[in-house]
Amino acid sequence: MNSLLKIASGILLFFIFLLIIFFGIGIFRNDFIRAIDPNGLNFIYPSVSIKDSNGNRYIIDNSSKRILKIDEGNNLQYIIFGGKKSGNTFYNAVNIAVDYGENLYVVNQVFDEYGFYTIREEIVRYNRDGRFDKVIFQKNRTEKDVTPQDVQRSSFTSIYHINDVVIWYETTKDGVFTYTFNTGTERITFKQVMKFKDANIYISSVAYYGEDSFIYTNKVGEIYLYSQKEGEKLIYKNINVLPFDLVKSNRGNIYFTDILNKTIMKVGDKGEVANLISREQPNKYGVLINDVYYKLSVGNDEDLLINNDVFVIELKSNGEIQYIENSAAIPSKFFIIVGLYYLALLLAAVFFIFLSRFFYIYVLKRRVSMIIKQVLIYVPIIIISIILTSFVIFTDLTKRYEELLNNQIASMLQTISLSIDGDDFNNIKSQLDFMNDSYKNLKESIMRLLDYNMDPWNSGFYFTLHKKFDDDNIYTIMFLNDSVTAKYPFNYLNEPDSIYTQAIKGEILIEKSVDAWGNWFYGVAPVFDSKGNIAGLLEIGKDNVAFETANKKLLWKIIRNIVIIAIVMIIVLCIVSYYMLRALRDLKEGASKISKGQHDISIPTKGNDELADVTISFNNMAKSVNSFINDITSLNRAYHKFVPEEFLKFLNKESIMEVELGDQIEKEMTIMFSDIVGFTSISEQLTPEENFNFLNSYLSLVGPSVRENSGFIDKYIGDSIMALYPNGPDDALRTATEILALLNNFNKKLAAKGYQPIGVGFGIHTGTLMLGILGEKQRVDSTVISDNVNLTSRLEGLTRKFGASIIISETTYDKLHQRELYVFRNLGLVRVKGKGNNVRIYEVLDGLGSSLKKERIKYLEFFEKGIEAYEKLDFVRSYSLFSAILKKCPSDVVALEFYMNMCKKALKEKLSEGVLILTDK
Repeated sequence: MNSLLKIASGILLFFIFLLIIFFGIGIFRNDFIRAIDPNGLNFIYPSVSIKDSNGNRYIIDNSSKRILKIDEGNNLQYIIFGGKKSGNTFYNAVNIAVDYGENLYVVNQVFDEYGFYTIREEIVRYNRDGRFDKVIFQKNRTEKDVTPQDVQRSSFTSIYHINDVVIWYETTKDGVFTYTFNTGTERITFKQVMKFKDANIYISSVAYYGEDSFIYTNKVGEIYLYSQKEGEKLIYKNINVLPFDLVKSNRGNIYFTDILNKTIMKVGDKGEVANLISREQPNKYGVLINDVYYKLSVGNDEDLLINNDVFVIELKSNGEIQYIENSAAIPSKFFIIVGLYYLALLLAAVFFIFLSRFFYIYVLKRRVSMIIKQVLIYVPIIIISIILTSFVIFTDLTKRYEELLNNQIASMLQTISLSIDGDDFNNIKSQLDFMNDSYKNLKESIMRLLDYNMDPWNSGFYFTLHKKFDDDNIYTIMFLNDSVTAKYPFNYLNEPDSIYTQAIKGEILIEKSVDAWGNWFYGVAPVFDSKGNIAGLLEIGKDNVAFETANKKLLWKIIRNIVIIAIVMIIVLCIVSYYMLRALRDLKEGASKISKGQHDISIPTKGNDELADVTISFNNMAKSVNSFINDITSLNRAYHKFVPEEFLKFLNKESIMEVELGDQIEKEMTIMFSDIVGFTSISEQLTPEENFNFLNSYLSLVGPSVRENSGFIDKYIGDSIMALYPNGPDDALRTATEILALLNNFNKKLAAKGYQPIGVGFGIHTGTLMLGILGEKQRVDSTVISDNVNLTSRLEGLTRKFGASIIISETTYDKLHQRELYVFRNLGLVRVKGKGNNVRIYEVLDGLGSSLKKERIKYLEFFEKGIEAYEKLDFVRSYSLFSAILKKCPSDVVALEFYMNMCKKALKEKLSEGVLILTDK
């Protein structure tokens, strides 16, 4: 009975442990938990934004898989997560509307298993708190119903709340239909309001105008007013403007996004036209906006809401910006919810610890059964091994799938790009060429080559065509579903490093990316005309949704199978151990001793059977383990005596035993020097023991940060360190900013002990080094030889002269890959002692406190103008600029007075070059 209790308790403990692990994984993978950040919630590719009568804003972002509600103070009210095909949520939010009670109506689009065709469209309602209410309307499609126009596209595009009615429009191949939902009676009516053959091809956007009328824009850039009584009327046309989305305000004004000119246009009730926004206008808010605006909405107060993949912007009717944000503040209530999640996890862990303690004290107090030992030790080890193996296989399958998909896309690009007529590209010169003969020829030829996506090998693949126009910009001229016109701008096409700007030069490129419309695998290839010139680009790709869905299913199968395996293993181990318990007692005790570190053991052999063979094998194993551990221990001691592990890697040595005097290698690395500011005065107040304790506590702070950022410390020089970074300067700069952040807590501890807080200066430079082994036969040491080391040391010394925390060289600045993460200040050209060449240096303002950083950014432009004047030998103007800044920014006194003094010296000595010549270290 006692043994059964122990077995049952052990099994219970094991499964509680698994539940805690899965619960913890669930918390860290929870969309809500990951979205809540103390710094705020960033908008991720916002695509649609609207505003209700109470001033709340509603935003669709994260590739149409998330909806945010934000109040007038830019505080988050709720988040609705989508991306699910079933359950009380949406899959893909196309558009939204809100009624007077702040109930939200979502146009929900559901794709097939490949993320290709739209198989279901819904109107879903959520209450004012963001909780799912009901599905108001649903329209399903079968595989026989879908057409190329249903690829990644919804026929429900526009939705509005007018008085007590929710109205949405459907654009089909037969024309335009309107649906109305009475929020009081909850009755739905619909009717065809315009007959228009292939309306889903030619119409870009439909907007409410009146009870029996609407406005729409087509693919050639015309805007029409359609009334069931009066018919169709052209109200705007301009071949140099391309309207995409449009709305009508309560005052009769029509607003539309001009995607060709990246602006917002207004057509007044009398036909007058105005441009509401310029590319430079938002600069006064500290951001530069030069992107395409796709969607817009208008409120009752005539204010417009637009977005451009990064920012949500609110405009007055005269174009004045009211609001521009790329994130929202998170109220404390959300942090409380997150805290409750973690509290639940903590309580579960505490319960597990309590149960484990109870199990140890009351169940295992007298004797530990081998059955329980095998269950609690071997089962978790094997389960973890299975998990790791499954993870490796799962990761390998994912990688192989991506490689196969990339190869398939590349093969399709090569074949199809050579099979289509590039001359047809030359006949598409503007949006007016939408659906001309060349357009149709291109589409038909590609659809035929893809066999109309009817085969298993090509199902789920889309194609897009792009072309560089006379303005030297790349535009999209065709998409599989005809959703774009013949000259359609996308924000990402002309980015300097995009695969489109590279492919237009003749390359075939493949990549994976996320944008406002989804998660994609795709590639781009050039298409040549009959003269051998690049006429355009062919893009072929696939939505990643099918792959992600299959991955999730596979992951759950793995988890289910692991649980089944765990149960079976526990049962088998219990049965086998029950019969072998007596004979294996000695082996159990031996294994227990080895697990406790007693490796030098030998078990007496009893009998002459299989168990005796196992005992002999066990003794041999124990000897091997003991010998191996002794060798490892000796080897570790040797490592610590001589060369750091990193040096061995660079010298291509597997063991310290292989290191020889004179081993060396030349390599480009980033060097970082750091030094405690004023350590000499601090050390004079301390005893020798206190000095060592102080330095060791400081270096314990620095060392881990260096290692975590792929660097290693080459030398400790008193209170200074010299660290090397083989992977580039980003790691070094990240280390410096992290150490300065950690220094705040360190200084608090110093203050608590009555010591003055310390500052640290960092000098960072990138260049070629010689790493090698110096010394003589009986004593060797690893070292670095390079003039770049001396320059780095000088840069660290310059931090005192400029009152800076981090100074980097121009070489380091040029080699940074993530320069956009930091704010830099040009400190000019210097010539340090012992150097003949001038070096441009930069201060990294992220090393300062937030208030100092903001203050210096405020006067950054004037400071750099002072530098520019100094370098142009205009020392009077330079002095004037620096003295003016000093009056407004006294916290920057060290750098400003240094330059002012150098200006005086330059005028006095009549210097002929604008370089800071430093004669001291």
